[in-house]
Amino acid sequence: SSAKMGPVVVLAVNAGVLDLVLNFLCSAQRQGIGGHGRGGDVLQSMLVFAADDEVENVMRAMGVATFRHAGLGSFPSNSASGYGDDIFTSMMWLKVVSVYAVLRHGVDVLFQDADVVWWRDPRPFFSGSSGAGNDDEEGSGNGGGGVRREVYDAYFQNDGARSQRYAPFSANTG
Repeated sequence: SSAKMGPVVVLAVNAGVLDLVLNFLCSAQRQGIGGHGRGGDVLQSMLVFAADDEVENVMRAMGVATFRHAGLGSFPSNSASGYGDDIFTSMMWLKVVSVYAVLRHGVDVLFQDADVVWWRDPRPFFSGSSGAGNDDEEGSGNGGGGVRREVYDAYFQNDGARSQRYAPFSANTG
């Protein structure tokens, strides 16, 4: 069950942002999240939806669970040139489908964009155990000064986007 294994960390990426995924993995390891310490190995909880051969090959070589299927469509290998361009829009489809596919299996999902790094391991937040965002032992402001968090079905980062494109509301991925 997802309660026992914790959330699956889902990323949907193409080769254009592969360097950012590798940066995330190095950062997690440097923070002590990449090893087998508290929270377990982040590599073992990741599932990468690969948009192209390069991502699929690199992630599999690193031991990261990877999913790619022609039924999801074909995706560009290069990074987007700008916000909202055709590459950006194509990759947004893969991001939405990746989250949906994993959630349909009854597993908790922590979806993030490739350009995110973790200051602390956020996975304990899903179980309600002490750690990221639950109790604020370190006074960092993440948990509101030791106040217990409410339990919801979903948590989203609100980046304040209020354009017509996101009306009435669309959550940010990071």
